[in-house]
Amino acid sequence: MPDMNGFEVCEQLRKTPELNDVAVVFVTAHSHQENEIASFNLGGIDFISKPINYEVCKLRIQNLLLIQKQQRHLKNAKQDLMHLVNQVPNFISYWDKDWFNRYTNDDRGSWFGFNSQELLGQHISLILPKPVIDQMQQCLPNSTGLYHLSTCFYITPDHARHFIINWSQLPYNDRADGYLMTMVDISHEKQVEQNLFQQNEYLNIILSSVDEGVIATDTRGLVTFINPKAELITGWKTSEVLGHSIEEVVQLRDPETKVNTENPIRVCLRQHRITRMPLNTQLVSKDGRLSQIEQTAAPLRDVDGKLSGAVAVIHDISQSISLSLLRSQASSYDQLTNVPNRIFIREKLQLACDAVKASDMRMAMAVIDVDYFKSFNDAHGNGTGDAVLKSLARRLFENYEPGNSIGRLGADEFMVIFRDIDDNDGIDTTLHALLDLLRTPFRVEDTSYSLSVSIGVSVIDAYCNEPDQVMQQADAALYRAKFEGGDVYRVFTKELEVSLLQRRSTEELLRRSLINTEKLEVFYQPKVDLATSQVIGVEALARLRDDSGKIVSPIEFIPIAEETGLIIQLGNLVLERACQDCYEWNQKGHKIPVSVNISAVQCLHNDLVNTIETSMQTSGLEPALLELEVTETAFIRDFEDTLEKFHQLKQIGISISIDDFGKGYSNLTYLRRLEVDKLKLDMSYVRGMLENPRDYEIVKTIINLGQSMNLDIIAEGIETEFHRDALLKLGCQYGQGYYYAKPLPHDALLDYLNKPAKKGLEA
Repeated sequence: MPDMNGFEVCEQLRKTPELNDVAVVFVTAHSHQENEIASFNLGGIDFISKPINYEVCKLRIQNLLLIQKQQRHLKNAKQDLMHLVNQVPNFISYWDKDWFNRYTNDDRGSWFGFNSQELLGQHISLILPKPVIDQMQQCLPNSTGLYHLSTCFYITPDHARHFIINWSQLPYNDRADGYLMTMVDISHEKQVEQNLFQQNEYLNIILSSVDEGVIATDTRGLVTFINPKAELITGWKTSEVLGHSIEEVVQLRDPETKVNTENPIRVCLRQHRITRMPLNTQLVSKDGRLSQIEQTAAPLRDVDGKLSGAVAVIHDISQSISLSLLRSQASSYDQLTNVPNRIFIREKLQLACDAVKASDMRMAMAVIDVDYFKSFNDAHGNGTGDAVLKSLARRLFENYEPGNSIGRLGADEFMVIFRDIDDNDGIDTTLHALLDLLRTPFRVEDTSYSLSVSIGVSVIDAYCNEPDQVMQQADAALYRAKFEGGDVYRVFTKELEVSLLQRRSTEELLRRSLINTEKLEVFYQPKVDLATSQVIGVEALARLRDDSGKIVSPIEFIPIAEETGLIIQLGNLVLERACQDCYEWNQKGHKIPVSVNISAVQCLHNDLVNTIETSMQTSGLEPALLELEVTETAFIRDFEDTLEKFHQLKQIGISISIDDFGKGYSNLTYLRRLEVDKLKLDMSYVRGMLENPRDYEIVKTIINLGQSMNLDIIAEGIETEFHRDALLKLGCQYGQGYYYAKPLPHDALLDYLNKPAKKGLEA
């Protein structure tokens, strides 16, 4: 070249990146040795000087091109190898004999934070802690000369990793020149292994804790696992059963035929499906103990979905069956008296009716109700009452079982089904004996208690053989016995059937009248000052008219209202009308209060106070003009609740009277705490006081009691001036009765109030 010689051209080529690997051959006329040396120093690959043999020159150039081609292949192969090594997920490195790094495939430094260039020439202690290096020095090679170490160390203060380290010596001229070392990060595998271990531990804990027996087998039905509950059920220990057939461990049999049955595990292994054993199967334990069990078997599969065995879950239901039998008995027998309860005795009644239908026999069913048992309970306590009921049930059982059927219907009601009743004389004889049996005093803790019962009887025969019909007739007969005062029995008759029909008719009339209230009226009976005959108040009384307009006696419909719960509606209706009427006559100048009867059912109602306040607000009546009359039984049922309600009513300004005082359970403590204003003498004592000395003394005692407690006394049922005079002499101030006036409709009452005071006025 005109401006550069050959040496300068070669030097320039080597400086140019794109041309620095070009093969340069010097062909020159200079033959000086220093020129040849200079050409090789500049990167030439050959030096040919004159004279030039072109044939030799050609061959030498061909050889040079061949060598260059092979070098390119080697370079590409090395690059491919390096690329491959760099792609391997393991740490691959080469170290000299003193453990200084010569090579690593970690170009990015993702393993230890140093890339291959940063790690080059560094000692191995840069990446491995001294304890690991010490372990490596203590390792011995295997038969192939490979060293192996599994270890764990912290890459960072809070990040530990698990590694497998393999290394081997690279000999050179029969001596160690260095080490080839690979590292595999098995942290993930270790975590999976740890998770599996924990899961197995959890599974073992769960299987050891569950209240079910669990047994696993392989595909041949040989036991591979048994949990503690299964050991308890079968009587076998784990060490005794591993490798034994499932039939040896879980022996199943039919309780009826005593023949062994196939284990569900065998069916499961054969059919590859969940299998349940037949119901009512027994397990025979190692010691021969029998258990009623339920067993389900399910197939076990490996990761490829192939059957690897089966697992059985065994549930011992022996105790459950026993409890079920106890519950069945509990659902059929009364818990207090241990005699059949209402459900069970009803079933026995159905059987009795079916037997009568299938033959010519006659039976009888008696419903027994203890007279005034509520008052007895209140007087002596529920504990004593329960003891009496148990004694009563025991008497019935000892005298009428077997052969007859007895049961408790609830509360103080019992039932007896008498079989093979021949005639009415036989029924009478049986029932007289039953009354006498229950009249005998009951002894509880060295104390004797005399009680009476009412009995209603229905004959089960060709004309009455349906349970509902029998129960209705017996209830109707019992109602009649109670109505007559108790301590008697009554057998259902046609006359009673008429009474029953009349009762149903009255109930239907009452229900219709509470919807269409035209047939319901409120009458008022004046209360007077016995000394002056001046009206000091009136009592509101419900009256019901039938479809013909005739008044139905309160004796007929009030008990029905109380039994059916209709007394709530009826009482509210009377209260509303009484408040309205009282407001009206007070507006007309008659400043007298009205008293309204509140039933025991109403006293228990949560809305009692609110209902009374609403009636007064709607009518505009002042609280001082409203008086409430309650019987003693009304507050005995839940005294504290009633006491709170009465206290609220007293705070409003309403006065309270105890109606029919002396007839029920008179408790002076209750009387004091209730803060009542008046006592009303029951009419039965007033009417009998002139003929019966005991009634007279009762009237006298009650009047004295009222005076001592500063309470007003109102006598009911005054029918003659002799009654009035006797009451005045005893100190009674007020009264009411037919001697003064019968209960009057509203308009008639206004006429009565407008007339001068007059003794004995009738309406």
